[in-house]
Amino acid sequence: MSDPSASVVVVEYRGGLLQFEVEYVGAALAGRGRTLVGTSVGV
Repeated sequence: MSDPSASVVVVEYRGGLLQFEVEYVGAALAGRGRTLVGTSVGV
């Protein structure tokens, strides 16, 4: 996250509350010109 050249952040989550939090984190990253890509496992 400290590297300004990183424009895409990929996260893996296994379900639960984090699915809702991803939207908030994605909005914060979008404000800095970055994109959040989330993938779920075993859902």
